[in-house]
Amino acid sequence: MANGMADKYGFIDHFIIGEGEKSLERILRGDKNRILKSESIKDLDDLPSVFHGIKLFGDEYFASNILPMDEVPIIFGRGCTDNCGFCSTTKFWRGYRSRSADSVIKEIDLYYNYLKKTRFKFHDDSATANVDEFIRFTELLSERDYKIEYEITARADQFNDILIEKMAISGCKRVNLGIESGNEEIRHRMNKRLNMEVAKKNVELLREFGIEVNALFVVGYPGESDDTIDETIDLIYEMKPDTVSKQPLMVFPGTKIYNEGIKKGLI
Repeated sequence: MANGMADKYGFIDHFIIGEGEKSLERILRGDKNRILKSESIKDLDDLPSVFHGIKLFGDEYFASNILPMDEVPIIFGRGCTDNCGFCSTTKFWRGYRSRSADSVIKEIDLYYNYLKKTRFKFHDDSATANVDEFIRFTELLSERDYKIEYEITARADQFNDILIEKMAISGCKRVNLGIESGNEEIRHRMNKRLNMEVAKKNVELLREFGIEVNALFVVGYPGESDDTIDETIDLIYEMKPDTVSKQPLMVFPGTKIYNEGIKKGLI
C-alpha cells in the first residue's frame, strides 16, 4: 500500500509505515529513504510528552500557536483489546499497550501547572482497557486539587461501579461508548463481543454519577436492514444515552470487512 501511495503522490517526501516517532527522528537526522518502517513502541512511557515542545518554543509561543485549544488531546494507551471487523485500530497499532498512570499524571501536571489547562480528552479507542492502571490514574488525579474535566472513549462493558465512582470523583464528565448496533446478529458479524446487559447497566451507572454518555453506532454493515435499524433505535430509547453518534460503515484497508470485500470481488 505504501509503494502505491508513493507512486501516486510524488510530491510527498516520506511515507512511514507503523508508528511514526522513531522514523521521524531518522528523517530529522537525514535519512533519505522515501518509505520508512517503524517497529511498535513497546513501552509508551519512553515517549516524551508533546508538552516538551515548550522547551523549544517557549511558554507564550507554545500556548498560543502549538496548543491554543482549551481542550488538551492526550492518550492513555494505543490499540484495543478487541478486533471489530470494521475497525483499523488493532491492525494499525498491532495489539494494545497502556501507559502507566504515573506517566499520564505527570503529563497532566505539566499542562496544568505551566499552561493552566483544565480540560483533557483521551483519544484512545479504549482508555480503560488496563482497568487497574486507569483506577490508579483516577486516584492520583483525585489527590490533586486541580478541578479538571476529562473525556474518554471506552468499551461499554469494561467498567465496574468502583471505577465509575472514581472516574466521577476525579473529573470525568463524558464517556463515548461503542455500542455499534442493537441487533445481536449484526454485532456478531462485526465481531463486536459486547456483553449488552453489562453495557446497559454501566450506561445507567455512568449517568447516575453525573457522567454524560455518548453512544456510538455504525449503520450499514452487511446484513443491515430496516428491521435491524429499528432494533438499534429501540436500544437507544432503552439505554437513554445523553447523546448519540452514528456513522455509515467505512471500509478501511486491512480490516476484516475490507478483506471480505476483496474476496467477494466487491472492492
